[in-house]
Amino acid sequence: MTTTLFTNAAVLDPVTGTRTPDQAVLIVDHRIRETGPTTEVHTATSDRIIDAGGQTLLPGLIDGHVHTYFQSLNLPLMQSWLPSYLIPKAVRSLQDMLQRGFTTVRDTGGADFALAQAVDDGIIAGPRLIYGGAALSQTGGHGDGRQPGDVSRNDCCRCPSIARIADGPDEVRAAARDVLRTGAHHLKLMLSGGVSSPTDSISSVQYSNEEIAVAAREATAAGRYVTGHTYLAAAIANALDLGLRCIEHGNLIDETTARKFVDKDAFLVPTLATYHAMDEVGLEIGMTKSSHDKNREVLDAGLSALELAHRTGVNLVYGTDLIGEMQVRQLDEFTLRTQVQRPIDVIRSATTTAARLPGLEGHIGTVAPRRIRRPHHRRRRPAQRHLRTHPPRPMPVPRHEEGRGISQDPLTSSAHESPVPAPAASTSAMVSIEVWSSRATGVGSAPRRLRPWAAPGRSREPRNRFRSAATPCSALQQRLRPSSVEPYQPGTSGRPTPSSRSLPQAAHSSDSSTCACTATTTVPTITPSNSG
Repeated sequence: MTTTLFTNAAVLDPVTGTRTPDQAVLIVDHRIRETGPTTEVHTATSDRIIDAGGQTLLPGLIDGHVHTYFQSLNLPLMQSWLPSYLIPKAVRSLQDMLQRGFTTVRDTGGADFALAQAVDDGIIAGPRLIYGGAALSQTGGHGDGRQPGDVSRNDCCRCPSIARIADGPDEVRAAARDVLRTGAHHLKLMLSGGVSSPTDSISSVQYSNEEIAVAAREATAAGRYVTGHTYLAAAIANALDLGLRCIEHGNLIDETTARKFVDKDAFLVPTLATYHAMDEVGLEIGMTKSSHDKNREVLDAGLSALELAHRTGVNLVYGTDLIGEMQVRQLDEFTLRTQVQRPIDVIRSATTTAARLPGLEGHIGTVAPRRIRRPHHRRRRPAQRHLRTHPPRPMPVPRHEEGRGISQDPLTSSAHESPVPAPAASTSAMVSIEVWSSRATGVGSAPRRLRPWAAPGRSREPRNRFRSAATPCSALQQRLRPSSVEPYQPGTSGRPTPSSRSLPQAAHSSDSSTCACTATTTVPTITPSNSG
């Protein structure tokens, strides 16, 4: 039995929005055993004691929309890549996500059983991977990456797990069963046109009611759910009526559709960061002119849709949908969303609400007893990777030693309130801590749907049971700081102002054993909130 004790920490509860100072968190065998005032938590037998120095402890972050195998907006280029080249790029993406503080990611078209098992077994370092396997698309739909002159029916970008074509109820049924057979945690249907697909328009409606209903029945029968890619209000409303649990993007929703989300307790995953990234650098990294024009159609509507959904009370999940080189902007979604939401609401979307979507609310998303594994401590500085075609964007990734590495508060106040000034030099980084349950039978209590490949009676423990991550303090603070963006006004274009695109200038220590990130930031006061 191993024990770790955090003392003198300010624990953030995303559910209530409260930040409780002078708390201790006792971790026994990589799970939270006890939380409470530092003077009351038992400390005598702790193997490791970490003094948080009054800084904030929060759950690991969850990105609800990633594509680990979709590594370039240049589709013809991806067609030329062999799997032996694509897979290492996907591995590097997962490692980088972990270093940004995302300890769970939900892949909505790309990741497969093998990649998830490699992470789970410790072969590669990465966040917990919730995957949906290949998305299902009709011929000529958003998942059909063929050019107009390509008559072969090949896999999307030579990667069979990104998307597969299925036409008609019988083909959809067979494809759904095959995807679920691989252990996918959900199914994804392409229900309307998309930005990157070469032959459809944003306004095209895809898949018939019969095809959608077949997929929903198959997923329900297997104990899973279906999510749908679509922007259109009519397509969203129809999909929810046919049994879908979640919608990706949803930029063109209306009030009636937003209320339907609430009535059915469904989830919406806006992905604002990808539209802004494609608008800025898409053409430079291989995006076609037609796709760039389609991106403009949904870019301006993104914030308006988010504001409407938030006001209506829709379950909002944090998602980014960033492709390839743009994944360095994964934290930008915080900045964009705080134009219409309070920072604490954005954090909920990346913790408690995001945990509810795959049914993990009893396992991740909060700092509470039985919901944790140990924090992650890096012994060397990870490589900093940035867009080669974009000006460098500081993204400090600290190393941690005992007694160091837990951040100043970034968090809650209204997007239009004046924040309380912070000290000119704040130290280091925020440690994200979260639950981890082993997939091995008898070790931990993760739902079997998160370890579908675990055979009954299997008892081998994976080597990587206790992966964890550090959230860059200054980068996350900047994105959650209300003063970093101009207040959003309904009816405007919704594009970020220059101030929202700036990042703090961080100075890294040259000392090989520590890493200090210094930036002049402002930290808003946390106020209790009873809203969910």
